[in-house]
Amino acid sequence: MSDPTVEFLDALSHRPPDPLVARVRGTVQLELEDGVETDYWAVVLSNGNVSALPGRRPADCVINVRRSLFDEIATGRLAPFAALLRNQLTVSGDLLLYGYFQRLLPGPPGARDPRELVAERGGRR
Repeated sequence: MSDPTVEFLDALSHRPPDPLVARVRGTVQLELEDGVETDYWAVVLSNGNVSALPGRRPADCVINVRRSLFDEIATGRLAPFAALLRNQLTVSGDLLLYGYFQRLLPGPPGARDPRELVAERGGRR
């Protein structure tokens, strides 16, 4: 059985430098609660490079969320900002960094990158 959260976090470390976070530096600590256990992941953003490492590390931003809920976020079936507004996850520390972290998350299933649509039209609007 696949684990959407681990797949998403592993993929972060293998992506090319991301222009959406090109000028961002900081560490986001994910605290993923599953019953009595909590898994910890550190997502490090450094000038466009992103890596995800298991374990606890000093962080600028901490996200606490149920593991099953983050599975939904990691697959794009749940918007992270909506989860925050519903108090389904909590964020402490640098909220701006949380905003940048959201840019790394996938969109809804079936959504397409706007840059692809522009390229298909040959650059026309």
